[in-house]
Amino acid sequence: MKRVALLFVGRIYTWEHCYDTFKRHILSALNEWEIDGFLCHNSENDLSVTCHPSCKSCKELDEKSLSRLDDFCKKYFIKRFINVYHDISIYKEFEQHRIGPIRMHYCWEKGFELIEQMNIHYDLVIYLRADQYFYQDLVLPEFPLQDNTLYIPIGNDHTGVNDQFAMGSMKAMKHYTSCFRHMMDIYKETGIPFHTETYVKLHNQQMNIVRFPLHYTLHRGRNEKEGF
Repeated sequence: MKRVALLFVGRIYTWEHCYDTFKRHILSALNEWEIDGFLCHNSENDLSVTCHPSCKSCKELDEKSLSRLDDFCKKYFIKRFINVYHDISIYKEFEQHRIGPIRMHYCWEKGFELIEQMNIHYDLVIYLRADQYFYQDLVLPEFPLQDNTLYIPIGNDHTGVNDQFAMGSMKAMKHYTSCFRHMMDIYKETGIPFHTETYVKLHNQQMNIVRFPLHYTLHRGRNEKEGF
């Protein structure tokens, strides 16, 4: 049986709104796989920086979601969990409003470390978010996977490359999730202000990126309706 690692990064306060679509469109594609989930959650110590300007109650939402962490871990097959805080004030080269997503990249790297700590070879690693509301079935790539190839959905590029979902071999995804440690080099070499999708594109420019359709939206908790 093939093994897959699911890496969830970020805060999970809307996961209950999205779980049924995750089960229907993602888990259904993995029904013959052995699944291990991993969660790298942003610490509540710095919520004021990461909150969306229009969200007035992110702290309350975050505390509520963490109170249901056991249920999340059960439903998402979580084997290892870490709650991290990273001081982003040190990145003075970047404009303040661009700094928040740096924490996401830091969590990518720390999350992948959780996968490596298992000392298991996973045939596939999928990075995704708990606030993704899926409308379309995931189609898995053909095997064997190539270590220089990433599979990233079409869309949400914002002049760079989608930073919300990616999959590939362990080696390919180790590279993908290591963008954080290369950010300052990218900035010094290009002079381009930090922009998460742009930096993902620059970091992975030597990789073969295969695009595929996967329709989803992000449920950020500002609207309780489907599709928001």
